[in-house]
Amino acid sequence: MQSEIEQSYNSVQQLTNLDFSFSGTLQLNLRKSNLSNEDIDLIAKTISKLVNMRCLKINLQENFLLEKGTQRISDEIGKCINLQELEIILFSNSIGEKGIYSVGQALKNLQNLTSLKLDLIQNEVDNQGVIQLVNGLNYCQNLTNLDLDLYMNGVGELGLLTILNFVGYHKRIQIFSLSQQMNYGGELENYEEFIQTNGKMCSSNLKTMNLSLQSFYSQNYVLSYISSILESSSILKNLVIHLRDVNRHLYHLSILGSKLRNCQNIVYLNLMGFCNYGFGYDYKRREQIQKKFKIQIRKMKRLVQIKELI
Repeated sequence: MQSEIEQSYNSVQQLTNLDFSFSGTLQLNLRKSNLSNEDIDLIAKTISKLVNMRCLKINLQENFLLEKGTQRISDEIGKCINLQELEIILFSNSIGEKGIYSVGQALKNLQNLTSLKLDLIQNEVDNQGVIQLVNGLNYCQNLTNLDLDLYMNGVGELGLLTILNFVGYHKRIQIFSLSQQMNYGGELENYEEFIQTNGKMCSSNLKTMNLSLQSFYSQNYVLSYISSILESSSILKNLVIHLRDVNRHLYHLSILGSKLRNCQNIVYLNLMGFCNYGFGYDYKRREQIQKKFKIQIRKMKRLVQIKELI
């Protein structure tokens, strides 16, 4: 049936042939299409008519949408209330705080979403932008799969903790992936205040967590919070954590390792980090941390595959 099949388009001009009655998957591959304002309007108007669409995958990489273009398209995506799966690639569009705000506003209407992938690489997104995004995610209570890529933005510990806090409290997310590489957003000033404000997280339904946290700040608070998530994630099966500079986080890594004993269902574990072997490197402390990890790992009776490069 035409209404149920997947439809794929590689240019804006092809959208005039789209059947607006279909309820399947729409793929728009508009990467590096040099979109004009007229093109953006046509994309937005087309999306607004697809009220029965269940899955949208739209690649807008490197189109210089800026805040205005992002808002125009996001507003119309927010009207597709039957969407269950959404994938938006906004790689290098300079969407800024107002652009990410519009994405968050759209998410507030998409309460049927079960799967969301957002590629926000290189978009001038900061901590406040992430907070606006999470405000929208709070309305997506049916999410089971969340994939966020924040590579090369201005997101610091506050933004990252805000995301982790959302995932830690969410009752349905089972698969969570986050890339936080090459960010310069700074460290959190008062971790205790953050914890008091956000409270104690409930039991998590996470089964897979993949975190790439190679950013330019200490991340000690982040590791502490990840440890709290592990403490409440008894059904976790797959865990991947990549860090930038392990030597700066040895103490908090030891805490994280101690929480692994709560994750007795893990079958795949990947702990990877770049080590700074320069002046001041603590070889002895690193060996002690590795030993603690191995002790905890031996207690994981279901573990069948491990990559440990810390």
